[in-house]
Amino acid sequence: MEWQPQLRVIQVKSGQLLTGGGTLPNYFYFPISALVALTVDLENGSGVDFALVGSEGFIGLEFITENDAASFKALVQAEGSLYQVRSAFAHAQFNKSTIFRVAILNYMRYLIAESGQNSTCFRHHSIEQQVCRLLLRYMDRQKSMKLALTHEIISRSLGVRRESVTLVSQKLRRLDLITSSNGLIQVKSVSGLQSLSCECYEVMKQWR
Repeated sequence: MEWQPQLRVIQVKSGQLLTGGGTLPNYFYFPISALVALTVDLENGSGVDFALVGSEGFIGLEFITENDAASFKALVQAEGSLYQVRSAFAHAQFNKSTIFRVAILNYMRYLIAESGQNSTCFRHHSIEQQVCRLLLRYMDRQKSMKLALTHEIISRSLGVRRESVTLVSQKLRRLDLITSSNGLIQVKSVSGLQSLSCECYEVMKQWR
């Protein structure tokens, strides 16, 4: 009952910034249907996502670690809803509730594993494998085979050129694994994407 009066459901849109900028966030967020990327930006404006947060996770790592100069930001990738709660309340619950603290720490372990796996994937696997893995990750979290994803979002998420993503998308359409139009990607064959993806997808799926 302590949590219920504190939680507020809000709607967010793709591209909306939730946290970032080197200051502690005022709010914690728990995604319901929205997907949020934790991303690191470079000086030239490019960047790469090191984690994707859905209903299994939370946004507000900076407050838990008391790091007011976080080098990453939380950016909405797929519009939807999430719970919003004041950071001060969530932080008090973290110190007070063993159940909540264990849940947060377990998810932080998952984030560390995911960022490490992503780093390995970026260095050792082809763009085609990475794109397929990303589509599968989005599909699992959104529980839908219809994804609101553009080539621009995918290229930014993976830190690769948009043209490279377009070439992969064309191949996947030729293989009849996906269709795409107007910023929507429809997955037609999950097994087909899995066959072209790398082992990183199955590795991280076992963590969830």
